[in-house]
Amino acid sequence: MLDGWLAFLVDDRRTARSRWGFADDLAREIGDERLRAHVLIARSSLVSSLSHGGRGGESWLTIALLDEAERAAGADAQHRTWLLARRAEEHAATHHGVGRARAELSCKRDLAAAERSLATNHSETRCLPGPRSALDLAGFRGNCTLMLGRDREAVEVLSRAAGDAAPDRATLRAVLLNDLGAALARLAEVEAACAAFMESLDLADETGATVHAQRVAGAARHLERRRSSPVVAALDERLRHLL
Repeated sequence: MLDGWLAFLVDDRRTARSRWGFADDLAREIGDERLRAHVLIARSSLVSSLSHGGRGGESWLTIALLDEAERAAGADAQHRTWLLARRAEEHAATHHGVGRARAELSCKRDLAAAERSLATNHSETRCLPGPRSALDLAGFRGNCTLMLGRDREAVEVLSRAAGDAAPDRATLRAVLLNDLGAALARLAEVEAACAAFMESLDLADETGATVHAQRVAGAARHLERRRSSPVVAALDERLRHLL
């Protein structure tokens, strides 16, 4: 499981797919449903559009994996909080295909369930990358709002969350700032968007998560019509170097 996760963070998807497939087989063999839930949630990232800024991906397959993870997780609060928050994002990403009203309803339902699950989680374990606090969950909520097209609301949620994130939460701040940059870009606030993207990349350099540059590149596509701007050109040059 951990080997696959590390491979995913450096964007070695082939290795991640192989290791997580093997981990799934082992979890089945020993009958460890909690481990299997962990693997399934992680595997959903491989077919999601979110790690590429909303480009490509197969949200229907991602949701199917998360539905299976929900059955495997049972009442385990940690895994339920993570998978529900992830599934909320995927529902938000499907709003073009299944209709906005249905996507918003499913997304809202899963976010509310994730909040309830988070409130019951009293474990001290810190091995899961899912939300461990209301601040973490606010990041998922902000990204859902962004994908549903409520850009101004997304800016408010994500700005507040990024401001509340402690300096030692570099990975969380990087994700929040990337999503904030996407919302600002769609609102044509070009300089503010580029500043958010640049700071996000600075933080990702600290954490060493190569896959994050892919996410920023996907989000920055909203600036394609502004390529003549010096700040956009500087961002493009940095992304070319990183990728």
